[in-house]
Amino acid sequence: MSMTKRETTWYTAFKAMGSLLDGWKENAEWLDRRLPTRIFYEAVGNTTTPYVSKKALNSKPSNCTWDHFAMPQWIGRMIMDEGDIYLQDFEKFKEIASFASQTIKVTKEENKRLSLQTSEIAKIDGVNIFIETSIKDKYAQAGILLWTDSDGYIEGFPLDIPQEILDYEKQFVKE
Repeated sequence: MSMTKRETTWYTAFKAMGSLLDGWKENAEWLDRRLPTRIFYEAVGNTTTPYVSKKALNSKPSNCTWDHFAMPQWIGRMIMDEGDIYLQDFEKFKEIASFASQTIKVTKEENKRLSLQTSEIAKIDGVNIFIETSIKDKYAQAGILLWTDSDGYIEGFPLDIPQEILDYEKQFVKE
């Protein structure tokens, strides 16, 4: 089977996360629960979208960054929680990794504001709230207006979010 460099990286993450799945399910004391989510975050990479925040349009490049709007480390948690789906089928893993790799250009200040919408992955205990707002609403909640050359300013969130992610996040979104 021939794979691209990115697919090789994703496959390595798929195998590594899969090897930790039993410990995750058992909530094993020996497992650092942050590590599998970081493996996914590090493996995802960046796929730039044509979207840019209004403030980033008029900012120096040194004041801008690319935001992983889908929060790959959180999606890494979803993959572990639903490992019987995502860690048994590399095609499903690739689909979610491809989605999670997408980025939107924002200012560094906006990126910081967006990061405050989630708590630390390492401190998730199944009780504490993790996500302040849904992925689909996080830019609006942070007061960030998006632009694309083809459509101008965008109302609402412009990218399709897989339904399984929206369903999963419901248990973590602050009411």
